Amino acid sequence: MKIIDTGVIYRNPVPHIWSRQAYFPSMALLGNGTLVAAFSIGQAFESADLHTYCSVSKDGGATWSDPKEISPRRDGWSDFGRISLLPDGTILGIIQWHDRHRSDTGLGNPDNQGFCETEFSIVRSRDGLTWSEPAALKEPLVGPSFEMCCPVLAVA
Repeated sequence: MKIIDTGVIYRNPVPHIWSRQAYFPSMALLGNGTLVAAFSIGQAFESADLHTYCSVSKDGGATWSDPKEISPRRDGWSDFGRISLLPDGTILGIIQWHDRHRSDTGLGNPDNQGFCETEFSIVRSRDGLTWSEPAALKEPLVGPSFEMCCPVLAVA
């Protein structure tokens, strides 16, 4: 295993004007040495403006491209995602959408310990710079919502 000590991937460019936090990272190392990092940016951990971004490094992590959203925004929904590298070199992103039409409650409901309604979709990329349109993903279990805690694991 090689530990990669990289430069800063994201820093809020104007922290004195707005709050922007980056978290939930996942990363893929492409066959040509390009590093692709996906992460979420929002005002706070459960803010309604949370969305999934991606940055690319072609110099081993010393410098990174400006963050770019990997899927189009949906009105009234926040999202976050994780990426995985598939054996064929495709980057697979799984996006979890959160219904935020009640944005004052966060993701959880303190009254009943429930979770906001969610939907999932898949996006694909070959380079981390351009992404496919989201394709809906039907959850394998029946339930009102699920929390995504890790990227997709590709198995042969």
